[in-house]
Amino acid sequence: MTGQPHEVEVTIYDDVATLVTRKCRLVRLRDGRDAAVWRGLAFPVLFGDRIDVAGEAWPVPETASFANVPKPFGVIDGPSEAYVLIAGGFIDAETAAGKLRLAGFEVLRTGRYLGDAVDHFDADWFVRFVRPVGATDLAQSLEQILGQRAARPSPPAAEDTRARLLAAELVASRNREEAMRTELAGLRTEAGAGAAAADRIAELQAALAAEQDRREAAENAAAAVEREPPSPPSGRIADEVRDVLTYLLPNIIMLRDSFKVITVEFAKRGMVWRALGELAGAKAIPRDWKKIRGADGWWERHLSDGRDDSGRIYARRSMASSWEVLISHKTEQVRDVAWLGRQ
Repeated sequence: MTGQPHEVEVTIYDDVATLVTRKCRLVRLRDGRDAAVWRGLAFPVLFGDRIDVAGEAWPVPETASFANVPKPFGVIDGPSEAYVLIAGGFIDAETAAGKLRLAGFEVLRTGRYLGDAVDHFDADWFVRFVRPVGATDLAQSLEQILGQRAARPSPPAAEDTRARLLAAELVASRNREEAMRTELAGLRTEAGAGAAAADRIAELQAALAAEQDRREAAENAAAAVEREPPSPPSGRIADEVRDVLTYLLPNIIMLRDSFKVITVEFAKRGMVWRALGELAGAKAIPRDWKKIRGADGWWERHLSDGRDDSGRIYARRSMASSWEVLISHKTEQVRDVAWLGRQ
């Protein structure tokens, strides 16, 4: 292979299996070899103009022909999943995804970032990944992996976010309490309900006591936050979504990272509100929803994310008048259904 063309057509192998033949950007490794960029990593070009994705690879910024100028990145953390936010082009996002994969992270999805600025950082792309267990300071870990500086929140912004989350948890807790009290009242008025009803009453009483303890802890934490100085709002889109869920859809219990998916990955949220509105006013699953195989009691329907029909919403009845809901994408359906089946 002569010269240093901008792109080269290579055959991509995974060990012995041929995957595809594509034009890939060519870079030069620090030892002088040519390498082709595939999904954010640089793979040495082997005899016959081919690369082996099961073999050695380097992050693109670590190659000799790439200007390694560190850029800041943003982080949206969560209990089970998180996002790295990238400013720049598509290759920057794929490079970050490649570094995370090399570090052993399970990368779920990359795409255009559609949310608010995070910690005054304006992002163009996101990389969504499974949060590693035991990572106490995720931003610091990502700085070491990406070789870039994380945009970190100021204390007032962090306290404001905490206050909003506590307020939302208080409203949700009270709604769950009310649902349990309603069901308890109905069971107690049934004449001759039998042993099954007595068992359900005992179960509800225990759950109600636990819920009251959680609400009391959240109220104490919220009171402590209220004594802190006021801080600026956390973001227009996040505030809008949080307020709709809290005040207009109080019987919807959002699971896992549904809130982040709506605020980060959805260009428009009209179909989200329509689907949740169907559930909010229904005693049974609405029409056009279909049962999920492998996840007993769960139903699903397609959901537009403002760009295409790849969004998915999953729901099941919870307590007397609430719905548990997971919002995600078609590309993660196998993983999501497995998770729902364990709930």
